[in-house]
Amino acid sequence: MKYPKFTSLLLLSGMLSGTGMTVFAQQNNNPTALTAIPLENGKVMVSFRGKNVIAKDIDKNLVRLLDLPNGHSFSLEKTSTDRLGYTHYAYQQFYKNVKVEGATLLVHTKGNTIESINGRVASITDLSTTAGIDKVQAVTAAQNSLSIKSLLNTYPANLTIVSLNPKGNNDFALAYLVRIDGKTTEGKVVMKNVFVDAASGTVLKAVNLIAHQDVNATAHTFLSGIQTIVTDSVGPHYRLRDNARNIETMDASGADMDQSFGNPNIFPLAKEYHDLSTEWTEKPALMSIRLSAVSSNSNFLNGLGWGTTAFPTATVLGSSTAVPEAMASWPDIKFNALTLPIVTRNLFVFPESGTTYTGTFAKLNLSTGFASDTILFPINITGVGTFPWSDTANNAGNYVVTKTKNPALDAHWGIEQTYDYYKTVFNRTSYDDNGGKIMNYVNGVWPSAFTQNNAAAMPDPYNAMVYGMGDGATYNPFVALDVTGHEFSHMVVGHNGNGGLAYTGESGALNESFADIFGTCVEFYAKPTVANWTIGEEVFIGTNFLRSMANPKLRQNPHTYGGQYWIDPTNGNNDNGGVHTNSGIQNKWFYLLCQGGSGTNDNGKTYNVTAIGMEKAEKIAYRNLMQYLTSNADYLDAYTGSLQATLDLYGNDTNSVEYKMVKHAWYAVGIGGDNAVGISSVDKGNKNINVYPNPASSNVNISSTLNKVIDMQLLNALGQNVRTLKVKSGNNAYDISGLPKGVYTLSFIVDGQSYIHKVSVL
Repeated sequence: MKYPKFTSLLLLSGMLSGTGMTVFAQQNNNPTALTAIPLENGKVMVSFRGKNVIAKDIDKNLVRLLDLPNGHSFSLEKTSTDRLGYTHYAYQQFYKNVKVEGATLLVHTKGNTIESINGRVASITDLSTTAGIDKVQAVTAAQNSLSIKSLLNTYPANLTIVSLNPKGNNDFALAYLVRIDGKTTEGKVVMKNVFVDAASGTVLKAVNLIAHQDVNATAHTFLSGIQTIVTDSVGPHYRLRDNARNIETMDASGADMDQSFGNPNIFPLAKEYHDLSTEWTEKPALMSIRLSAVSSNSNFLNGLGWGTTAFPTATVLGSSTAVPEAMASWPDIKFNALTLPIVTRNLFVFPESGTTYTGTFAKLNLSTGFASDTILFPINITGVGTFPWSDTANNAGNYVVTKTKNPALDAHWGIEQTYDYYKTVFNRTSYDDNGGKIMNYVNGVWPSAFTQNNAAAMPDPYNAMVYGMGDGATYNPFVALDVTGHEFSHMVVGHNGNGGLAYTGESGALNESFADIFGTCVEFYAKPTVANWTIGEEVFIGTNFLRSMANPKLRQNPHTYGGQYWIDPTNGNNDNGGVHTNSGIQNKWFYLLCQGGSGTNDNGKTYNVTAIGMEKAEKIAYRNLMQYLTSNADYLDAYTGSLQATLDLYGNDTNSVEYKMVKHAWYAVGIGGDNAVGISSVDKGNKNINVYPNPASSNVNISSTLNKVIDMQLLNALGQNVRTLKVKSGNNAYDISGLPKGVYTLSFIVDGQSYIHKVSVL
């Protein structure tokens, strides 16, 4: 394996204190000292485009080049060369041979020169790597924190170093990383990375991990009309299997999720969908079961409601035996049905010959996960109609069988189209770019949600998608094209080669946004005449939708960073830090790139973005995701990475229309500024300016020996100008007590040259 080399001396020494970062580059065959972007809040973002920095020995000198103390090291984790001729190197940071979580440095080269470096670096000066507890204690603490009743799988607990601050400052702890796949005492399935303090056993944080022969056939889909799909011929039947694309679509109705230990096949009893013809049309399906009468000796209707957290639940099982304790695995909870009749709709159970079905009603206690007062009755599907049922205890009701289109056809066709989109546009083969098998489970309930009103993408090692059937009242089946594209894209994000995007805070919002972006692109790819900028509109019965990329506020998502509807990313109890809400920021950015637009954002800033079109915008977004974002990336990383990606794709020119519009679109959503320092520039500190104290809390002094008054812009971490300062010769004192904590940039021009100084506000 070849490593990138530096022939020049590259010293990245800037710390949060605001000291300069010096780069000695080879330019015009003469060493030239340049000032680079400092290491700011644990980030490195520096460009060497046009500076002729020759790559040599970087693998041996990263610690010295970053001016890190003893004990640090880097390991090359990944090397890839793309179609544009760029080679990308991903280096994982270690401290005293312990991995630093989320600390990845990305080096991008072309030919023999370095184009840019970005990523996260931890400036750890003194941290013990001796654990006070063992792995068993760490695993126990992780399980207890999630109230785990049983495990689905186990993974080795490994020591790691984790940041205690969401923004990645210099506060770190030695921790055990414990992956938990298990079932809680409430019956929910959770998959999380839990970080346990290796000294005290305290849980520091938890990060959610939950996003033959081929034959052409005609599918009469539920939502997308008549479409061509690929099926597999087996004997006299055809099944929903596309071997060329490695896609399997399975029927999980009535199949319990396997919660036994170590099984990556989450629905082992799922059945294949069969048809005797290549024309997949309407077929009889069990659609509804009703409970109309309850035995006088039953407690089924007693104590229902939020006071007891007990509610009716109902399902259809593919066997004659139901286990009350396992009812939480197949719930269709009726929160609003506290009196008779209790009806479950949208079952979509397509009967297979020889299969016995059992209708089930029970009272489910959400606090304990246990079901009681279970009512079981046989279902015999012999034709279309409404059929009564009763049992010996005088419980009674009916079930309804009607002819309907199969939503599984939508899921199968949707994933085929999604596969083709990624292959056609990005030359990506499956979610992992390695032909990985794509498993669709239709009509399966994932117990983490207790509902059929959802779709989900499962992480490694499961790598499957589960589609709920909706409730028939508010929701259709969750198999709309932009939904299938969205869920598949979650798996693409998880396999970007840089650790994915952690599903919490701003990185989680970016995760959701990329899924929305590419889900929408899939819709425009496969259904261009009806595609739109709303997400999940076909899921709703009526005219509603899940999210709007054109106007996020229509569904109470923000369109300005930190503006109205913005959720605190550090509040993990609110949708993992607002991952489904704060995604509106990048969604709006992408919409503006594709469609253009003008207006005023929540910061009172007016903007005017000229469209560059989806063909260019999708490539910029994809390249940013694949090459420039690490697992803990935030919106500032997305901003800088997208600009780098634009330079890669559309010429090394910051004056190009594409570059300007990418920057303007970010400005429109509150990130960056009209005069924000571009990542392609390398600004020098001015020796005639001194900023002190640094860090500062209430007051900062700027001393100038220049014989002129200069205007300084005080920019926050997003490049927004928060204050303009007039600096005279001599000492100038400024009150900064009203500024939020963080790292700021003083940007100014002297004699036509741009300069910056960093100042930290505590």
